[in-house]
Amino acid sequence: MKKRRLYARFLGLLMCAVMCVGAVPAHAAESTYTDSRYDFSSVDTLDAYDQYEKKVSTGEAEHVSPEGTEYVVVYKHNSVHTMQNRPISFYRYGAFLRDNSEEQNFMLYNLEYSSVGTIPQNVLTIYADPEVNFTLTDRSGKQIVSQNGVSMASKVDYYNKTIDNGHMVYYIEMNPDPTNVCQQMLKFSTDSTNTQPHYSFWFGTPVVEERSANGGTFSLSVRNPNKSSLSTSISVSSGIPQKAWVHTVVVKYLSSSNSSAIWSARLKATMPQATKPLVDRSVPSSGAEVEFIDYTEASGAPARGIYKFQLTNVDWKYNAATNATYTFKGEVVVNYLAAFGA
Repeated sequence: MKKRRLYARFLGLLMCAVMCVGAVPAHAAESTYTDSRYDFSSVDTLDAYDQYEKKVSTGEAEHVSPEGTEYVVVYKHNSVHTMQNRPISFYRYGAFLRDNSEEQNFMLYNLEYSSVGTIPQNVLTIYADPEVNFTLTDRSGKQIVSQNGVSMASKVDYYNKTIDNGHMVYYIEMNPDPTNVCQQMLKFSTDSTNTQPHYSFWFGTPVVEERSANGGTFSLSVRNPNKSSLSTSISVSSGIPQKAWVHTVVVKYLSSSNSSAIWSARLKATMPQATKPLVDRSVPSSGAEVEFIDYTEASGAPARGIYKFQLTNVDWKYNAATNATYTFKGEVVVNYLAAFGA
């Protein structure tokens, strides 16, 4: 009799445990899923989607089908800034899917935000548990892309799917639409019956990671009475992904000769595909370095490519020997922004 009571108690505890597990968000207890800075499942509450302000489609007015669809308007446009980087949480949208009957909708305005530069402005980056499904449809309800791939090639410039810490990462570069047909609906759902998976997404410029690459060395020489040297070029590509843009370029002093013959000199740096150099800097002295910052990072120079350097504004001392030659040798480090998931 005593054994029966113990067995009954054990079954009761087991059933309770099973019910509790069914209510836990997917992977919440697995440390391998919570060590990424892109995982916000420990930040969002289970009712995170309910906390967004929503609109309800009346049909033709919002160009959302079907009528009565509830959706969140995506106003925050992910953006890259050199001088005022915000945390990735600032532009993020995300929530838990509470059961397999729930659909969560977000409306994107896939406009042409900028026609200048090389950093794409219409990128959808999704970071989600494997159980999360998504579809992106155009204004007429036709599917453009989903977790399974691209459905309308004319609407998508680039699609990539990777895995990060057990999460699915989708990097999707959209082709912008004309203003009158730019509305697109992003829908999240799940087929899972025993998890409550989580997702986050960003729309705008790519979500970026800061990285560095050694660009090699260069040498520049200028002969008195010339004020400028010829330019020299360095090709930097090794280890840099295709979807990456210049953040800063650092030139470290390696050596110089005849520096006593000049009062000062300036160094110019031109980024890959740029038509003009960045603001010039004083040539660094022994043990020092100078940093070139691309203040127009929204237009972004690609990190892979040809970098050009030139000595300019060389100020010779009055007693410098005729035909004296000043030489500067430097080492280049490229700090760049790589698109996450690309």
